[in-house]
Amino acid sequence: MENEKCPDCNNTGIVKDASGVHTCFKCLVSGRLDQHSEKIRESKIRL
Repeated sequence: MENEKCPDCNNTGIVKDASGVHTCFKCLVSGRLDQHSEKIRESKIRL
């Protein structure tokens, strides 16, 4: 199932429906979602 494309979220991990934007439950249960992202956005937070 790793090489197959998820029909609900197209492997993005995000599902948009009438009630809002949610995490794709199928990908979450199957272990597809990785908590560590390779693309890190600049948060513009200064310490």
